[in-house]
Formats: sequence, structure tokens, C-alpha cells
Amino acid sequence: MKAVRTCGCWTAVIRAVLFAECLLTRVRGDGPEFEENLGGSTEFKYVLIGAGIGLFLSVGFMIFIVCIFKKHARDDITGVSTDITRRTS
Repeated sequence: MKAVRTCGCWTAVIRAVLFAECLLTRVRGDGPEFEENLGGSTEFKYVLIGAGIGLFLSVGFMIFIVCIFKKHARDDITGVSTDITRRTS
């Protein structure tokens, strides 16, 4: 039993349809719900959430970098090498 091979043009057609839909979709924010939220309380909430997530990720990255530096320093002091390309000749 052979598998049916489809031509690779289907992915291009799907991409073209999705791209056209994306260009033709219009979103408007001038309804009655939008006018009620002009106070800015919800926007400020999302700013705080985004800033908190960004701060968490940046602190986590800095902790990761410090741990990597400590590991390399410890390996240099003890002489332990995990590098495979080094030869002991």
C-alpha cells in the first residue's frame, strides 16, 4: 500500500489564504465597552503584568548566567574539563 503524495503547493495555498484573511480582517475599538474603559485602569493592570513577567525573566536569565560563570570558574580551579576536544597528550 503506497502513501498518497500531495504536492507541496498546498502549504503555499494555505499560507496565502491565511495571509489574505489577516489583511482583510478589521478590528475596531470604538464600541460602548471601549468608551467605558477610557479611565486606564485595565491598561495599567496589563502594564504591571507585563513588567512583572519581564522582570522575572530578566532576573532568571541573570541568575542562569552567574551559575554558568561559577561552574566554569570551579572547573578551571579543580582542573575538571568537560570539553571533549581537549587532548591530554
